[in-house]
Amino acid sequence: METQITVYEFFDVWCTVIEKNHQGRLLKPMEYWYNRPNKTAFIENEIYPALADSFNFKYSAPYYFIDSVFYRHDNSGSTDKVPNTPENVTYLRKIRIGLEHENVFDYKLYQELSHLLLVNCDIKVVVSYPNNYSIHEVFEELSNTISNHDSLNVMNESILLILGKREIDGDEIFWEGYTNKGGKWESFKKHSIGRLKKEF
Repeated sequence: METQITVYEFFDVWCTVIEKNHQGRLLKPMEYWYNRPNKTAFIENEIYPALADSFNFKYSAPYYFIDSVFYRHDNSGSTDKVPNTPENVTYLRKIRIGLEHENVFDYKLYQELSHLLLVNCDIKVVVSYPNNYSIHEVFEELSNTISNHDSLNVMNESILLILGKREIDGDEIFWEGYTNKGGKWESFKKHSIGRLKKEF
């Protein structure tokens, strides 16, 4: 029986990928942290491929209106792709990780989660940036979204919320991981990226 990646493992790999290779860019506030198009391009072009490599997966971005999906496919014949499809075409019979990246935290984040709730995948990941926005109202919306999908069995720590935050009274940036347990959001880990660089 194969083991599934947990939300905790994914969070650790997310932090490691960014810390080892890319954190310097995210610490440039005007160039990346507060620049939505640059940050999105950075995530899509550099972070998605690095995540796929870390898990020995392939990825497709976008995939049927989901920002990115990760799946198993190797030369030994072990694959989540539909058999006999061309290499340059992606039709999947199994999705390991579904990921939505949303720069605007308060802009209907529940819609991003709703996309993932419709997909049968091992873990569902939403990445966003509250930037001092109150997270309690958004968590309530997300909890309501999940509770309306009881038949989908999503209460088993299969949802991961990764929030990129900046300290209110400082320049430290960190990732915080949340998962849903029994209808409640729990913060399980905080990982510092570093301090924003002063740009003159």
